[in-house]
Amino acid sequence: MKRDRKRELQTLALTMPKRPSCSEPTTKKRRSVAEDGQENANSITVSDNPDATRANSCPPHPGYLYGLCIRCGSLKSYTEEEPHVALRYIHAGLEVSSEEAQRIRSTELQQMLLRKKLSLVLDIDHTLVNSVSPFDISSDEIEHLSAVYMSNEDTIPEFHKESGIHMLEDLQLWTKLRPFVHDFLKEASKLFELHLYTMGTTSYAQTVARILDPSGHLFGNRVISQGESTSRTTKDLDVLLSTESAVLILDDTEAVWPRHKDNLILIERYHFFGSSHRQYMMQGASLLEAGKDESEDDGTLANTLKLLRQVHTAFFDGYYQDGEEDQTYNGEKDVRQILQAIRSRVLVGCRVVFSRIFSTDLASPETHPLWQLVECLGATCSIAVDDGVTHVVALDKGTLKGIWAQEQNRHLVHPRWVDAAFHTWKRPCEKNYPVSDTLGPTTFAKTVNKLERTNEKATRSP
Repeated sequence: MKRDRKRELQTLALTMPKRPSCSEPTTKKRRSVAEDGQENANSITVSDNPDATRANSCPPHPGYLYGLCIRCGSLKSYTEEEPHVALRYIHAGLEVSSEEAQRIRSTELQQMLLRKKLSLVLDIDHTLVNSVSPFDISSDEIEHLSAVYMSNEDTIPEFHKESGIHMLEDLQLWTKLRPFVHDFLKEASKLFELHLYTMGTTSYAQTVARILDPSGHLFGNRVISQGESTSRTTKDLDVLLSTESAVLILDDTEAVWPRHKDNLILIERYHFFGSSHRQYMMQGASLLEAGKDESEDDGTLANTLKLLRQVHTAFFDGYYQDGEEDQTYNGEKDVRQILQAIRSRVLVGCRVVFSRIFSTDLASPETHPLWQLVECLGATCSIAVDDGVTHVVALDKGTLKGIWAQEQNRHLVHPRWVDAAFHTWKRPCEKNYPVSDTLGPTTFAKTVNKLERTNEKATRSP
């Protein structure tokens, strides 16, 4: 009876639609594990083995589907000590051995590189969207929503399409899409295999994925939520079937990526709603309260897309020689090194001195985070002013160094100028970050009002 049950489960695992299936016992052709059950370039396959149907071909077992070996059909022994990689976002019951995961990553990398693609992992909250509870939206914000994003003639579908605002009734959330997000995803998908990765719930991740990708062509089954992550508090590339040297991460929080900071493009948080703005103790008005939003032409996502294209070009530059496209990846190109090289040129040529940013008693000022950030961006730092200093970073323009900068016609800037350089990956205009008593810009990105946004759309229309 147990044998019949085992055979039944094995047959179910092999024939279940939209679920991973094990390979056929042949070295000539492999059956892929794909969301639609069809063979395609993005599918994963278990390792070839002419004796794949024989029980003695295992161990080691390449992986399990609901506790059944995907090669031999044996039930998993829970005394087995070999570590496994859970791929629950592909299928709830799928896990593969570390060795098999590495083999799959190597195979997937070769397939992606032949298509001249890298991997891009995208956070959701504050990166692509801003979501808040309806109970956190003030009456003033509701008036702003009506005045800025709707007219009396607007219908709900048009409201969603033009403004990017969605009411997720089942989740009781208002969600605002970041400007340019649809174009960003469309263009990025030409160069990268896209993944969504959030510490939110599965229902939230899937709902937002349907809004961002109604056809399912951009993300496929590559939507990872907290339930599919290997940790409930951090994110990790171990759940991806991608090689770290070919993966970029776009996220607003560095702390959730403790092992992959070098892969990370830290994006400025998108705070559209006031409650989101206040949650992070941001000063000034939110974008909604200010009656503005990020520019689609020159906002955060538009500028990030330029950076992604730059990294992609640098990675594949010289990869194919003489039109040959059958090379295997030799590991020489690494997106982490490319990011570091690009970042180190942002403030090259600048010589920075700080005024009352840290105590003069600090034994090693070069250990201060702002000092290190400036050097990371390619500038040099100095303790004292001299003829070579180009910028004085200060909170008070009345300091000796601040007065010197004004008298010598040097740039006197607020520390946010350094933060802006870090987030935008380019040297910001110093005039936008003066040392003054008034609050600086709400965001580092260019913002536009309703009329300016309309003009942008008119300019882009054919």
